[in-house]
Formats: sequence, C-alpha cells, structure tokens
Amino acid sequence: MKGFPLLLFVVAAAGSPRPAAAGGLGCVKKVGLPSYSPAARRSGGGSVTARVRVGAGGAAASVLASGANEVLRREVEASLKSDASYLESCEGQEVEFVFTFRLEGKAADYWPVRTLFRPPNHFILIARPMESKGDARR
Repeated sequence: MKGFPLLLFVVAAAGSPRPAAAGGLGCVKKVGLPSYSPAARRSGGGSVTARVRVGAGGAAASVLASGANEVLRREVEASLKSDASYLESCEGQEVEFVFTFRLEGKAADYWPVRTLFRPPNHFILIARPMESKGDARR
C-alpha cells in the first residue's frame, strides 16, 4: 500500500504539462507579437495572459488566453498559433506570455506600435487611440 500514493503522483505528473522555467521563453524559437489593429484599438486596452502548450514539431498544440476582452484575446491567440515556433525538445511544456495593450497620446488614424519588454515574459504594446471618423482632420 505504501507505493500506491506514489504511483498516483507519478501518473498525475506525467499527464500534466510541465511548466518551463522563467515563463518558458527558453522554449521559444521565434514569436511574432500580436498586432494592435484598428479593431483592437477601438476595443481599448488591457492585459492578456496566454499559456501555450508546446506540441509536436515545435508547433503550438494549444493556446489558452484570458483577460482583457475578446478582440485582444483573439489577436494574441492568432499570433501565438501562426507566428511563433517553439523548441521541439520542449514538447509537452507550457510557455506563458503576458501582453499588455495600452493606448497613449492623441488619437490618430495610423497605428505605429511601440513595444516594451519586461522580463521574464511580459510584452507591452503601446499605440495611439483610434481617431473616430467624425474627428478626422483634412
């Protein structure tokens, strides 16, 4: 009976994702940052936390994003699924990212995005608010 609880622990540990150190960025080969599209800028700002489980061949097996709003979550999920790759040796591990979207300055109809990085895994995307059509200057 003494070995039974240990066996359950080993089986449970084998079936759960292994978190990678320091947010898992050591498992990242490349990552394209999400865009701060006009739709996302109109939705405001906020923070999105995303957990990526590394799958076979270094692709994202799954991406779970939470926080902010649906538009920002979709931008983050799309970026981490289609514009990122991970080390094949990290298969089964989770990589965590935090993306903060901030609007600063005067409204504009263009969106150059300034990006800051805070270790170990926090990206801050800063853009100007969207200029509404009624506010457009000619």
